[in-house]
Amino acid sequence: MASDVPLQEPTKRPMSRRQKRKLAVVLVVVVVAVVIVFWGWDSTGRSRLGIASLVNESQTSIPPQYINKTIELQGIVSDWSGSVSDTSFRLVDQVDSTKSIEVTMAGAFPAEFDNGKTVVAKGLLGDSLPLVLTATEITIGCATKY
Repeated sequence: MASDVPLQEPTKRPMSRRQKRKLAVVLVVVVVAVVIVFWGWDSTGRSRLGIASLVNESQTSIPPQYINKTIELQGIVSDWSGSVSDTSFRLVDQVDSTKSIEVTMAGAFPAEFDNGKTVVAKGLLGDSLPLVLTATEITIGCATKY
């Protein structure tokens, strides 16, 4: 009878060097992808800088890590005339209202842009003092939605 024959379990073959190498590459790619997802990928790590810390760091010179790099600053709009032809305003730190930076918008302002709004300005930091950010993008709204 066929049922009297004991079934043999398949023997497991050890992984070849090629399989081990493929597995190692896949694991490295997965780890790098996870790091990128959690830390972001950008020249500045895609983290928003605090206006107060940037102003404090640049009392006598521009911090070299920010020159000619895209940065994001979150703050409150101040000193904007309300005219779309006026492309400059001040961005005030949310914690320390004595710290602010001049922002010049290179492009159109988003709808609902106005004094007192919390925004994230993304752009290039000038290479001279006083600090000026040339923004290419402004996002308005709740900070938790950024």
